[in-house]
Amino acid sequence: MKLDFSVSNVDCCSKVKLCDTTCEFDPCLEIACADGYGIGTNKTKYDIGSTAFNFKTPNGTIYNNVNLNFKPATRSYGKFQITGGTTGAIVVNINGLLVSNTVFMTDIETTLKNLVNTANGDSKNTGWHMELIGTDTIKVISNIPGVLYNGLDVNVGLSGDITVTMIDDPTAYGSGVNNCVEFLISDIYGSNAAPVGNSGPDFADGVYEITYIIYDLLGVEIDRVTKCILFDCNVKACVKAAILKLEDGACGGCVDDLIERVLKIKSKIEQAHAQLAEGLGDCANDTIKSAGELCNNICLDC
Repeated sequence: MKLDFSVSNVDCCSKVKLCDTTCEFDPCLEIACADGYGIGTNKTKYDIGSTAFNFKTPNGTIYNNVNLNFKPATRSYGKFQITGGTTGAIVVNINGLLVSNTVFMTDIETTLKNLVNTANGDSKNTGWHMELIGTDTIKVISNIPGVLYNGLDVNVGLSGDITVTMIDDPTAYGSGVNNCVEFLISDIYGSNAAPVGNSGPDFADGVYEITYIIYDLLGVEIDRVTKCILFDCNVKACVKAAILKLEDGACGGCVDDLIERVLKIKSKIEQAHAQLAEGLGDCANDTIKSAGELCNNICLDC
């Protein structure tokens, strides 16, 4: 499974948002999910019992098995099985909202494939989609994760000689709010010593190596992924402040020098990102540190 995550700043430089961006089946996706949750033999989000994170900060301090109390959100669903029939029709609604319908076609599997295709073709409007499990079982799944769509009636209307067994009715299994968690630098080191020069409240700029690990309900590791993320929030904020100094003349008559230094700092930021993209994490660390030092002393010698 291609486990993946993204990282972004939320509150200036002091709070970070990490989101599980691993794909999962959704008929509204422009590009189909090829290797995500529930694809083929891959585990689903419902199989996740817990998560943990390993962090390596820019100065090399390592914190393993950090618990951010995070699990990706799951979607509510109901489930039923068509147990027999050779003629008739099927109409499915959730709490009175029509999700799909079909007439019997050739055999049960063909009929249910048509039921699924009809549901998924209108998924953007109904807020629900379907999956065919095996040849005779249907899951009706909310597009939006969370608990809001738990406890809704799954109504399967039948005609002819088609028979059904309800498996999950009403809907259930929706949990969480979204696929993201927000945290502070202090959430990483917890009761341990803070990384030198990086105790907060802001995250120090530099390259952070982050490993995201998911475990099943028994605590057995399912998968993990490691990414190096360049934090540059502080130096970017410094650049913005420097540009304001250009406008208010805070550096006296050094406008030309200040412009040159701002351009040099921005170039260093781009250079650090390029270095990280090439796998040169140590170089990126040094470059972003140099950019920060230059920016913090931008008016000196003017």
